[in-house]
Order: sequence, then C-alpha cells, then structure tokens
Amino acid sequence: NIGDQVAFLESVFLDTIKDILGDCKIEHHGDAGASQYWISYSAPEYTVWFISHGEMGGPDHYLTQVYVQSAATRKPDEVTCGTIDPVKIPLSFDFGWIGTTRSDLIKALGQPSSDKNGILEYFYLSELVEGNDEKDEFSVMCYLRIKLKDDKVISIYASHVTSY
Repeated sequence: NIGDQVAFLESVFLDTIKDILGDCKIEHHGDAGASQYWISYSAPEYTVWFISHGEMGGPDHYLTQVYVQSAATRKPDEVTCGTIDPVKIPLSFDFGWIGTTRSDLIKALGQPSSDKNGILEYFYLSELVEGNDEKDEFSVMCYLRIKLKDDKVISIYASHVTSY
C-alpha cells in the first residue's frame, strides 16, 4: 500500500509510483536477464526500493519487486532520489512492515517455506496454467524474504513475476 493506493506487483508502473511519492529518476543497472530499473526513497525509519525487472517488467517498467530495509541498517553513504513523509504517505504490505513482530507475520502469512537464522522465506511457484492456445499459458513465481532482528522485521524483499 502506498498511502491510500493499493499497488499490486506487476500491476503498477514505476512512473505511477513516482506520481504518488514524488519525482525521482529511474535508475538502471545490468543487461538482459540481470537488467533492473528502480526508484528509491528514504524515510526516517526505512529506505524502500521499487524495482522493475528489465525483461519481465516490460518497456513500461511494471513493478516486479519491492525491497525495504530499516534505517538502522542503512549505509551512511546510501543515496536515494527522494524522501517521503510516512505520516502523509504511509507505506505497508498487508502482512506488515518494518518493526512487525515475528508472531504477527506468522499470523498473517502462515508458516514460512524456510525459517533459518532470523530469515523467513515464503516461496510460491504455480504450475504452468494452460489456456486454449499458446498465448494463454503462463506461470507465476512469488518470493518473500523477511529478515528479523530480535524477532522484529528489519528488511523485506517481495517479488512477483508472471511468465508467458
């Protein structure tokens, strides 16, 4: 959630997020399968990156990934292109945000696929969904990695990609 807007992965463009949060240059790194575009913002309690996979996000840069980390883990020389006021424009996932407790995460998401060394991972890969013709076939991969410290969230990485 971005303020009062719901922003589903693969359903909103990076430009749309810029319109809500404030102008920010779309950065780019890598090529082919390693290509990524992103915008990043900082707030007093966290830094957030909105990422579009270069190939899977398409030429319009659909949002395919979100990474957020607590300000306590922020590097001193870390540069973002904008700041946001979390009171005016609160950001969150439906299951929680930075500071959410482990028990609240488990209540919201259920048991993780993996739970090791303070990192909870949730993974989903659909079977190939077959349609009437080749254009209707697709698969979906969703990945959620949540890092905890003292049983509270300090970073979240969420990814959703549909391949046709």
